[in-house]
Amino acid sequence: MLRSPRPWSYMLLCLLVSLFVGCQQRDSGTPPLTERASWEALYLETLALFDERRPGFGLDTGVSDAPHDYPMAYALYASAEARRFLATGDPVAFENAVRAAEWLIDNRDRAGNGDVGWGLPWPWDAAADGTINPAHTVYGITTALGIEALLDVFDACSCAQAANKGQICAHLVETAIQAANTFLKGCFDYYESSGELVFWYSHLPEDSYHVLNVTSMLVGSLQRLSRYVIESQERRTVLELRADQGARYILNRMDADEQGNPYWYYFGDKQPLNAFVRPNDLVHESYTIHGLVNYVIYGGRLATRIDLFKLLLSLNRFLDDDNQAYEFPRNWNPGPDREELRHRPARLWGVGYALFVSAYIENYLGLSPSLSARFLHALRPYWSGQGWSFRPGEASPFYPRQVAHVLAGLSSVLFPTVKAPQCGEGDWK
Repeated sequence: MLRSPRPWSYMLLCLLVSLFVGCQQRDSGTPPLTERASWEALYLETLALFDERRPGFGLDTGVSDAPHDYPMAYALYASAEARRFLATGDPVAFENAVRAAEWLIDNRDRAGNGDVGWGLPWPWDAAADGTINPAHTVYGITTALGIEALLDVFDACSCAQAANKGQICAHLVETAIQAANTFLKGCFDYYESSGELVFWYSHLPEDSYHVLNVTSMLVGSLQRLSRYVIESQERRTVLELRADQGARYILNRMDADEQGNPYWYYFGDKQPLNAFVRPNDLVHESYTIHGLVNYVIYGGRLATRIDLFKLLLSLNRFLDDDNQAYEFPRNWNPGPDREELRHRPARLWGVGYALFVSAYIENYLGLSPSLSARFLHALRPYWSGQGWSFRPGEASPFYPRQVAHVLAGLSSVLFPTVKAPQCGEGDWK
């Protein structure tokens, strides 16, 4: 595992981060991370909520009257189980990861138009501009998560001894490249004068709005994918170049609060008419940060412009002193007509993905689990003992797409893998 040297300033900043975000001992209602068995039990209970044969199938907050297959749920489930396999060697985890990845490969072009990628199984006015996208429109955020899943499972394949692994493992990177090419073939706007690139929200021209979390996630996925492309230096160069151009766009649109902590708005330069100008909510800020973290970890040329410590502090802005998570940053002033936004609890997937990203950063930097422990605490009101609620304390059915974000978050805490596969001590040997 590659990490940079740690001078005295690094260690001082580690201490400041730990003091600022709080320590897990203040959390009286949640088992400390040293009680690993408690969190492993919660992970397995969450895993059991999914149909292992069809883990992305179920209801959704967007369409709750009929079940569908959700590619995002398959992707996050595959990634979580790939991490569990790498950490533990459990062959069941490998089988689960492979099965979900196979679904992504088999359904890489559900619209049948030749564009590889993933989206939603129902029509949707994504930009609220009156334009209805057809079912299976390829969305940038879902496609980025799909690429991440395929690469996570590819890492697991390097540790697996399963007899049939070659049947799936040989197609993982190939499919990830095809999905990346859907957006690389022109689904972006390029600023020649500044060398900036911003990906569209989907592969459709009518969705060519600049949504920052989408570009950031695709940037991180492209940069990571470039490290898996070994047969073509030209293809690798294109992936790295587009990742650099996208990272430049994101970094040049970064804002900072009074304490100098970075944050991003939901839209960039191009947005729908009458769009509500607001900072990212928790799930979309977590996506934005995840993309930048991947860009750093996998060697993006602009990595020196990205302060991973401050990205942790950006996520910390969504928590109050009692470790309750909110939909929007606590120090954001939405104005008198929208004051209720300040007090709106975070949705489940926001807390789950913030947990994923905070643990990911802490593990990479070698920090103690301070912020991730706080997000673990923040998850407690969403757990009934039998299932997860979309909002704290509210009963809701099982939503695989949203609960998969929690599964990913728990896997990041329990089964950390950074940059290179670290094979577990289980049956794979």
